[in-house]
Amino acid sequence: MKYTQNGSYVLKKLELQFDDGVAHNLIPLFMDVSIYESMFSVGMSGNITIMDTNSIYNENFLGNGERVEIVFETSGTNKEISVSGIVYKCSPPTRINEHTSGLLLNFCSDEIINNSRTRVTKSYNDVCSNIVKSLHEKISTKKLISVETKEINHFVGANQNPIQVIANLSRRSMSVNNESGYLYFENNQQFCYLPIEYLYKQDPVTQYKYKTANIYYDVSKKEEESFSAIQDYSIIDVPDFMQQIDDGVLGSSSTNLNLLEKSFYKSEYDNISQFNKTNSLAKTPNLNNELVNNKNTDKLYTYVDDFQKPFQNFRLKNINTILNTQRYAARITVFGDTNNVCGSIIICALPVWGTEANKGKIPDPYSGKFLVAEIKHTLKRTQYTQTMKLVKDAFEVGK
Repeated sequence: MKYTQNGSYVLKKLELQFDDGVAHNLIPLFMDVSIYESMFSVGMSGNITIMDTNSIYNENFLGNGERVEIVFETSGTNKEISVSGIVYKCSPPTRINEHTSGLLLNFCSDEIINNSRTRVTKSYNDVCSNIVKSLHEKISTKKLISVETKEINHFVGANQNPIQVIANLSRRSMSVNNESGYLYFENNQQFCYLPIEYLYKQDPVTQYKYKTANIYYDVSKKEEESFSAIQDYSIIDVPDFMQQIDDGVLGSSSTNLNLLEKSFYKSEYDNISQFNKTNSLAKTPNLNNELVNNKNTDKLYTYVDDFQKPFQNFRLKNINTILNTQRYAARITVFGDTNNVCGSIIICALPVWGTEANKGKIPDPYSGKFLVAEIKHTLKRTQYTQTMKLVKDAFEVGK
């Protein structure tokens, strides 16, 4: 791949479509486009800022279900991102001059709208992954990838929205390979119903590192070096030790009373015995294992419901896997690469200041493999950038 200008991209399509078949090309009118994808949000969303010189606002009452179509790709690649959404809100016009108004169009995936209009009233008797596939088809025609779960589950929808039912099922899910932390989300390519521990096992798709501006290892490849360089970064404030105790990520237990079976069962979790290097992004979960509560009494859950015994264990493990995922987090801004997707693994090296850090003698939680939890795509008229939230559950010692 040959890059000639960092941040350059090809905007193939940016349209505002109406039910009567009329479509407005927004490419000459837009100022910027923001597109959001997150592992912790079901559908994608975004907004478009336009300079309305064509009286679109005056001719149409915007924000009532118009469709937005966006197609773009990083220059020099063959990987495009195609986003389709429903406009659910339009800002009041802001006067720019006597001929132009500024508008902000907010849109979201069809599935978010479809979900709010759909109820689940039937009962299911199947593994959770198959039930989720059936529910997904009620609100979406997009591709869903999933990892098969184990144990037959007896479940009644109880007039809930499909996404509410899926959230309930995700707590009951455990893959056939004992991978936990199931999430249902949309990235820029497809929908996913996957466990976090499965995502940890992926090969990295790319690598970014922090470097001093305008200094290159090879001047003839400065565009490539800049493309893989972090343009800006920040360390995200994560739960402190007191909050981790309160959340139970170091040790917790649940008491489960099943009213249908008239049974009582206790599940336990601790961060040491259940840490699996294979299903993790690094080798060390805790700086000091003495701080882990081996009695598992930091967080005590009490449930009175119809969960059968295996699903009671799954629930506690899923809760803690998701909580542990964000024990270390950072946010980086890089030049846009349409190969990046939410839920992928990247390698990142953020600076750790200090002599001892450089000698590899202190923990380094901000280098190595990271899970891409969120991406904000920002398309301006002259540049495409991505701001990514990176998370991990463990750290390396030194580099």
